Amino acid sequence: MRIWKLSHGKDIRDDWYNDALNKNFVMVHEDTLSKGQNTISQGDNFTKYVNEGDVFYLCRGNSSIVLIGCFKGECNIDKDGWAYRKYDILFKAKNNKGYSGNSHWWTPNNNSTFIEINQKDQPVFETEILKPFFGVDLLDLENKLSVSRKMESYKKLLESNHNLILTGAPGTGKTYLAKEIAKAMGCSDEEIGFVQFHPSYDYTDFVEGLRPIQDDNTGAIGFERKDGVFKAFCERALRCLTGNQQISNFDNVYNAFVNDIIENGNDIELETPIQKRKFNVKINNNGKLVAIPQTGTGTEITITKEMLQIYIESDKITDWKSYVTSIVPYMKLKYGEMLSEKTPNKDAKFVFIIDEINRGEISKIFGELFYAIDPGYRGSEKCSNLRTQYANLQRIPNEFDSFLNIKYSDNYGHFFVPENVYIIGTMNDIDRSVESMDFAFRRRFAFKEIKAEENIGMLDNLDSSIKEDAIKRMSRLNKAIEETEGLSSAYHIGASYFLKLKNYNNDFGQLWDYHIEGLLREYLRGYPNIEDSLNKLKSAYDNENQNDSSDNN
Repeated sequence: MRIWKLSHGKDIRDDWYNDALNKNFVMVHEDTLSKGQNTISQGDNFTKYVNEGDVFYLCRGNSSIVLIGCFKGECNIDKDGWAYRKYDILFKAKNNKGYSGNSHWWTPNNNSTFIEINQKDQPVFETEILKPFFGVDLLDLENKLSVSRKMESYKKLLESNHNLILTGAPGTGKTYLAKEIAKAMGCSDEEIGFVQFHPSYDYTDFVEGLRPIQDDNTGAIGFERKDGVFKAFCERALRCLTGNQQISNFDNVYNAFVNDIIENGNDIELETPIQKRKFNVKINNNGKLVAIPQTGTGTEITITKEMLQIYIESDKITDWKSYVTSIVPYMKLKYGEMLSEKTPNKDAKFVFIIDEINRGEISKIFGELFYAIDPGYRGSEKCSNLRTQYANLQRIPNEFDSFLNIKYSDNYGHFFVPENVYIIGTMNDIDRSVESMDFAFRRRFAFKEIKAEENIGMLDNLDSSIKEDAIKRMSRLNKAIEETEGLSSAYHIGASYFLKLKNYNNDFGQLWDYHIEGLLREYLRGYPNIEDSLNKLKSAYDNENQNDSSDNN
């Protein structure tokens, strides 16, 4: 493990420094001289001799120790000679005060910018930096680095294939891992979608379909076309990709508007822009924003927050044009200073997670998406003629129509999966529903098996007093499962089962009785001598007559 010291000193302005921290990059000028007897300059070390996966600790001169990171990607140098490298954070400092210990070439109180901590000095680094400032030792750092490298490999696998299935035994942390991969891709919460498939889930839930609605005035039930969760997610991703205007604080603006209506005696008078017909804006008894024309009938017309936001962001009218085009200018005039555009990020990635993907009827759910999700047909150029099943009900151009410059209403309803959308599915590979998945689906995804021991880090959430025991029990049990006739590593018990210990005051017996035994019985259903096999597995779990070498060290 190579470890470096990196200091951002007084030559790094505060605004540069803070921007670098926010965006996870560090910088060293390429002309930074060598230190001491070194023949290689510090600038050359940073630009030429750092390997992806090397570790560094960052300090701000000697005023504070900030974090431990892991370098990733290539070094970039700007026209002024500043070299930049991206990194992933391994640990943040728990104590960020200045360093007052012994001085070494690599300590914050020595005037060095970028210098390697050699192998023989790493135990000293552990004593004087790692433990007091981060509360970890070299072994913790190596384990964290191993997890980071593995996460980077998952990330690259997803980036190169766009579609990834995490498969493995139950409880191995596939869903947890999917979320961690999305975070490693740089996704914010808004850029991560999630759904769990089940037998009754279908196309209308996932892509689009007719959904029941109730008329606010009459109470009558009708139907209207609605986007499904995945199509709506893809539209958000496309808006980000194209840099279309988005309002980051619209909720605050809308709430201020509603509060002003209430404080104004629940009544604001406006007029339609063309015919100049007056109407009142109120909050009705159901708490909804309504427009009421000043006519004899006084019919309430519901104006949703979504209608107003879409018009502000994209100038699109979804319904009630006369009223929306009157209300929005009023909002802009009164709350214009509050409205702030979300900064476009064309490099942002969007990850959609489908949990238990094999439990749904795939062809029924995906429909024409079988074509659209294929990595070879991503984006508008290769998928420009695809329309959804309910396209004939599309009354206004959607985001995909606008991107494709579709002019006529009888051709609305286009759809494609943008290049910045990635899909992660999870499935238990011993589930019987796996057998129904056809080859057309399988060839569109990369498959990665997740083994039980790969996500042991999930057990960090357990009390330290039982964590080691849980790991040993899981290891012994899984070894015994592999040795049981008819079973294999695909039937392992994953770490997530042991997180349930919190429900039983850390009682391993109750965990077995209420969760693990029932699962193993299902595994062994139809096999001869079930009770004998269960007893052997229980003995391994309890460590009865087992030679556990880890207990004898």
